[in-house]
Amino acid sequence: MAILRDIEHSEQLEGIRARESALRDRFIKEAKVTNFEKGYVSVKWVNQLVDLGYQGFAADLIAYRFRGYEFDKVVGIPNSGIPLATSVAERLGLPLAPGRKGKDIPGAWETPVIVKEKVKSFTTDDISEFVFNGLEKGDRVLLVDDVIAHSTTASLIIDVLRQEDIEIEMAVYFTKLFQHGVDKLRSNQNIDPFYVIGVSEMQSDKSVLLSPPRF
Repeated sequence: MAILRDIEHSEQLEGIRARESALRDRFIKEAKVTNFEKGYVSVKWVNQLVDLGYQGFAADLIAYRFRGYEFDKVVGIPNSGIPLATSVAERLGLPLAPGRKGKDIPGAWETPVIVKEKVKSFTTDDISEFVFNGLEKGDRVLLVDDVIAHSTTASLIIDVLRQEDIEIEMAVYFTKLFQHGVDKLRSNQNIDPFYVIGVSEMQSDKSVLLSPPRF
């Protein structure tokens, strides 16, 4: 039985690595720097016109990374984190706690958690508040977003969720390691976010370099 489990795990890992390779190959070909000063990196199929097949690959990697974890729910950071969070929740067989930008609470939401402090978007300069539903004290959640840059939004949401005694792990599609958001989450929040793809550098030709594969 142990040998059979080892074979199954090896085959599963092989599939995960194939998906990761496909993601990295396309990312490195199509990612473009749109603003060097602000560190903007555009990958249209990640969060602008979402490719559900590749999003599924990313969700597979996240689900594999957190296999064996006993989460209660998945939470997507609005708005761009919700598509990936939906795919991750489906793969983990968990409910997705809905979230939205703005302070207005839908009448049907019975247990809203409000992030009252306004957050300035790194990419759009828009000011946002957030509200989530379906979370309870003591929940263990996987917080999902599309990108980590400076981690300002994620840190604020983590602070508020922890005030509700919610335990948090985090995963994202990609991070820009040169903006140190991951480092800040590790040092300030004691969270080591899993990122499917890490962008390590911007190149003068507007291409990017990636950090080593995760698997």
